[in-house]
Amino acid sequence: MELLVERSIDDERKQELGLENWPVWSREVSKFDWSYSSTETGFLIKGELILHLSGKKTVELSAGDLVQFPAGLDCSWEILADLEKFYSFDPVDMRPDESIKL
Repeated sequence: MELLVERSIDDERKQELGLENWPVWSREVSKFDWSYSSTETGFLIKGELILHLSGKKTVELSAGDLVQFPAGLDCSWEILADLEKFYSFDPVDMRPDESIKL
């Protein structure tokens, strides 16, 4: 299982993904636990967070990042700045800058 991250994607990539057709989720500064029952891809429109993974691994994400959360992932979100993200449960062809083994 891997968490995949594309950093600071450009406008061409956003268009290719069709982000404007994805639903939007938002959350204020907070901390909470989350489990992914299915694979989800998210694009951070605004905000900043630290994702706490098993084994004391952390991943920092911020506006402009595209991330794919694998099914079966248990993690904790620490939102540092109010967050908005596009999200999709449809398959996305990722081109990761980072691949974090879980």
